[in-house]
Amino acid sequence: MIDIDYAFKISNICEIIHDAEERRFYLLVNKHKEKLGLFLVTFEDHNPLDFKFFLKYNNKLDIGNASIAIIKNKEKGYKELLVGYKTIFMNTYTV
Repeated sequence: MIDIDYAFKISNICEIIHDAEERRFYLLVNKHKEKLGLFLVTFEDHNPLDFKFFLKYNNKLDIGNASIAIIKNKEKGYKELLVGYKTIFMNTYTV
């Protein structure tokens, strides 16, 4: 058992999903090292200390109404990660 907030130096976890096919977690986070931004962290479910930042975007803005989805198209053979969130106080929705 580990404290991922402490290990990854993150806070304000907005959304978390698990991809059972790849056995990975994806976390959408609003703070990294006490700085606001948009951060997407991924790690394997059997080894959480082997993590990496999929996205690091410092923007000094709070986010809310966040969601993450995995979109698969078996016919075309692709898999995508869809991230959506609202920028607080600006009422701007980003996908």
